[in-house]
Amino acid sequence: MDVLKLIKKIERRAYPAHMREINACRNWDEFLEYCEANSREELILIVRQDFYLIAVDRGYEVEIVDMASIGRCLSLNIFRVTNELKARIGEGRRLIMDARKSTTYPIIKRLVRRYGWKVVEEDEWDWNGEKMVEIAIET
Repeated sequence: MDVLKLIKKIERRAYPAHMREINACRNWDEFLEYCEANSREELILIVRQDFYLIAVDRGYEVEIVDMASIGRCLSLNIFRVTNELKARIGEGRRLIMDARKSTTYPIIKRLVRRYGWKVVEEDEWDWNGEKMVEIAIET
């Protein structure tokens, strides 16, 4: 299965309708635009049959654009791919993301404690009734 199709399938099952933005992407160019990436080389894609993590390496920072999981526990999948992500981005980098307060945010906070990372910014916001947290971490 094409990677973009698999990401869209997971997104449809993992998120409520108002949060399914990748499904509007008709091709890789639109996907790059959604990610605010200049090229595929900037993308960090970690994709499994039931999980994906999409990040963009901007040089000075890495932005996790989205991650989603179906079937298995989200926290287990995030913990499994963290070492792979760490290997790709290295130490001493800034990692930024918007995390759902009800799901991803507590997992990210556990990773921060586990790896000795430092939260340098946190800002809560609302997305159609869904509490989100914009978070920046120094790895």
